[in-house]
Amino acid sequence: MKKSVLFFSILISALVLSGCTTQIRHDEVLTSPTKLERGQKIYVAVANDGSYGSNVFAGSGMRISHTLAACLRPGASDIKLAPANEPIDKVLESAKNYGARYAVIPTITNWEQRAAAWSGRPTRAAMIIVVHDIAANKQILSNQIDVKGRSVTFVSQSVDELAQKAIVKYCDNAF
Repeated sequence: MKKSVLFFSILISALVLSGCTTQIRHDEVLTSPTKLERGQKIYVAVANDGSYGSNVFAGSGMRISHTLAACLRPGASDIKLAPANEPIDKVLESAKNYGARYAVIPTITNWEQRAAAWSGRPTRAAMIIVVHDIAANKQILSNQIDVKGRSVTFVSQSVDELAQKAIVKYCDNAF
């Protein structure tokens, strides 16, 4: 009897502890042999706002793009953030007119703000960040970023906070 109680206590503890961690996964979909070259001009596009079902999270695209620009700034000679969301052909044209070496194009593919503290369902975000080499006129990097918050927590996590942590981690390896 005592062994089964101990076993179930350990099992439940392991399940609870595994739900208490935030998970960030980065997958390189397309990569070149080198990373971004330091000291180059970078043009950062503005992502469409994230959504989940019929809920659109206004301003989330601009916040993601601002975070991306801020994190890439130390490795660039100059950064320009697009004034608004633009189609990809317009982004590439604007980057070329600016004299940028790279155009960074973020896309939010999933944006789920959850109240994990009472629902047990974790907050999630997913993004794709594409880097286009303007001089070579080709896409050189594409990264899929998936973030999953804690499912067992006393305080709900912000999807913005989770996405920001994932972008900082992405930028640490960009150059």
